[in-house]
Amino acid sequence: MILNRYVITNLFLIIIIYLCGINVSAQNQTILIFDPHQVSTNFQNSFHQLSSDSIYITDTLDETINNFDALFLFIGYPYVLSEEEGNRLIEYLNLHKPIYLYTNLDWQDIQSVAFWSFIGVTNFAVFPLQVPVTSVIGVDSLFTENIIIDMSFSSSIPGLEGNVVPVLVAISDSSLSLNTTYISTSDSITVIADLYNLIQHAEFLERVLIYFGLEDPSGITEEILFNPNDFYLAQNYPNPFNPTTIIKYEILGQARSDNILVVLKIYDVLGNEITTLVNEEKPAGSFEVEFSVGQNSILSLSSGIYFYKLQAGNFVETKKMVLLR
Repeated sequence: MILNRYVITNLFLIIIIYLCGINVSAQNQTILIFDPHQVSTNFQNSFHQLSSDSIYITDTLDETINNFDALFLFIGYPYVLSEEEGNRLIEYLNLHKPIYLYTNLDWQDIQSVAFWSFIGVTNFAVFPLQVPVTSVIGVDSLFTENIIIDMSFSSSIPGLEGNVVPVLVAISDSSLSLNTTYISTSDSITVIADLYNLIQHAEFLERVLIYFGLEDPSGITEEILFNPNDFYLAQNYPNPFNPTTIIKYEILGQARSDNILVVLKIYDVLGNEITTLVNEEKPAGSFEVEFSVGQNSILSLSSGIYFYKLQAGNFVETKKMVLLR
């Protein structure tokens, strides 16, 4: 199933933000987030602040990935790309589309060897040595010139070998060099491999978007921000459904004292808007809305995957639902 409710106690959920469909921008880009372990919460909030592209989240990699302009893959342990998934990603890269890849997999567990070989990685090693890291700095002027990402953590030391070059280096008190992020040296593909999940940092995410051609930095604007934990979008029930399903959402009391504009829309798998279920100001509280495609509905939809997107202020979240005729 797609990403579930924000779980505050889950340490992974403070790493990134729920990414979701935002109205199609002038660039008309669509971005797919593959997140089988629900680790992309903070990332999605940062993405929304930096980009107006249409973004969707999924926990499966099937043939529909070719419909998107960029892929962001969170495949941290214990997830293992299958051979079939790896071949799909090779096909995707052959379409000259970019992939951002966060991985901390043990190389010995990787089944999709063909994919890793295709992007230039011949070995993935992890050394069980805990090294306190104080910051990360860019070493490739084409991608991360003058960028410094502040952080403080201890980590085992991963590393990639092959036809890839590091673009970020972690700075520590030790004499060890910790390469954190790599780019393939192949001119025919665009891949960023991040071993430390640095995309939680807005500075790094902005460089990724620019590198992928997804965002013009001059178009970034400031806006009023809300805590993402002040909102909650539930998984529709039942799911799969036919002909009716219920979508619930919450605006928690700490979000703000007055009403906030809430928009809830339905999209097909290509990002085409199907209908608007909610478009009005709402107070704090719990709400639910019915989505129906039955005989008494004006909508006539075929079986398949659809997305519903909730937007309230700077909070945006998208989830997947399945219609079975």
